[in-house]
Amino acid sequence: MKHILYTHNTHTKHRDVLLTMMGEVGKMGSLASAIDVHAEMASIENAMQHTQQAGQAFAAKRHEAVEAAQQELLCSPEIIKQGGLARSTINGEWEECHCVLTKAGRLHWFADASSVGKEGGHAVLSRCQFEEGDAPAFYLMESGLPIAKTLAVLGGAPKQRRLGFKAASVEECCEWAIALREVIGGGGGGGS
Repeated sequence: MKHILYTHNTHTKHRDVLLTMMGEVGKMGSLASAIDVHAEMASIENAMQHTQQAGQAFAAKRHEAVEAAQQELLCSPEIIKQGGLARSTINGEWEECHCVLTKAGRLHWFADASSVGKEGGHAVLSRCQFEEGDAPAFYLMESGLPIAKTLAVLGGAPKQRRLGFKAASVEECCEWAIALREVIGGGGGGGS
């Protein structure tokens, strides 16, 4: 008899729990049916569109800022000399570029004047020697390259690089040579 009462009480408890759970499931079902899926999707699409517009506005402002910085760089008092030169490529051909010589002792080169401040290259003039070439060409021998030291440990690499430049005229070549020699002779600074 005791076993029957225990079983009956257990079944009653389980039934009460199941009835409570069924009531909760019913409430959740009515909540789920109250959600407007189309309105939620429209809200998400609206948020995506707003984010996309904000991204485009940010990109436009960034573009304006880069252009302003480029113009500021081109007019900076830190610039000693700038202008178009041709630069020797790996395969020995001459490629037009825009060069900027700074008081910080760097010679920067870019594809053209509109890409100043973007991808390009530079030489640290305090590590360079000026070499004359057949005018209007000249060369810079840059030594002590940090990457070369690392590569030398791994199996040897040239400890210097030869950079060739060519001006449009002998007169312009002489102007560049004088400016570069002055920076190289003056220690060239250490900034960027």
